[in-house]
Amino acid sequence: MIRRFDWGSNSDISALIEEARKALDQKGWEEAVNVFQFLSIWIHHFQSKLGQLNGVSHLSNPDDPPDAIGHFSNHDIPIEVCSITPAHVKQSDDLHRKVGGNQGRYDVPISQKPRSAAEARDWMYGPGGVDIWESFTDAMETVHHSIVDAAKKKFGKPSIAKLEPGVLLLPGDRLFGYFGEEEAVRAAFNAVRKEVPAANAWILAVHHQWNGRECFSAIDDPSSGFALKREAKS
Repeated sequence: MIRRFDWGSNSDISALIEEARKALDQKGWEEAVNVFQFLSIWIHHFQSKLGQLNGVSHLSNPDDPPDAIGHFSNHDIPIEVCSITPAHVKQSDDLHRKVGGNQGRYDVPISQKPRSAAEARDWMYGPGGVDIWESFTDAMETVHHSIVDAAKKKFGKPSIAKLEPGVLLLPGDRLFGYFGEEEAVRAAFNAVRKEVPAANAWILAVHHQWNGRECFSAIDDPSSGFALKREAKS
């Protein structure tokens, strides 16, 4: 199924997100949100190369890949989305939604996986959370490997390798927001260029946006190199 969302010159991202919520399933909606936010942050970068952005199409099985297509006046560009949030972090967020209320919460480390749901609950809400400590080195190694492993997995699929070069968008909740993750991301992008030849013509991107205005969003464009934005308004 292909669902197109029109993008005006002054697109209201919140309106696009709500439109997508009504039109897509949960997975599709999450993909669309990341694409909308990412393009809104990097709109000048892409429009300087591809012309006016007129719309975004989201593709669901059996029509994908790619997950989305950016429709620019001069050229369409495929956008493949792959979340790099560790599974145990997603599970801890699910647990938090179930617990709810106003309870205090400790974040589960991105580099350490709880052995059970009970341990995750203790880390997040119990006395065990006080003693959980994560080294900066471990966190940055997790960021690095998450990016490289996702790229290897994606470009190992014949369906992706056959696409016209576009954007590999890697959203990662809670992987970004540390001081110094820029170097981990740069190193990961460089590793992808060396270890995944099929990715060399693609734009590599990581993205996380929260509070509707704060973000960590980085791209590595073969034509212009690395660029980073740490804060933007949606």
